[in-house]
Amino acid sequence: MEKQAVHLFVFTTLSDWEASYVLPMLNDPAGRYFVCTVGVSREPVKTLGGVTILPDMTLAELELMQSTLLILLGSDDWVQGKYSEAIEKAKAFLAADEHVAVPPLLVALS
Repeated sequence: MEKQAVHLFVFTTLSDWEASYVLPMLNDPAGRYFVCTVGVSREPVKTLGGVTILPDMTLAELELMQSTLLILLGSDDWVQGKYSEAIEKAKAFLAADEHVAVPPLLVALS
């Protein structure tokens, strides 16, 4: 069975601990998924917890057919209207009946 990609949007001020339980299960070498990080750019980002992540790809490079799930985690930046390109990508996923995981706050804002 070919592994399927799960894409995690990474950005400055990302609440990195929100993914601590699900990512190890998704990225299990014996499992059917692998995690790929996606950023606005390929520049390193520092999460709210102080972890620096180098994105594997950019949102512009991410195509619907490449992914089984797009994950957007929490951040105060959503309230400030930042990362609209990530929201637009999530809307494109939803319009194509693809899976998207978002924090409750982001659902309330849209």
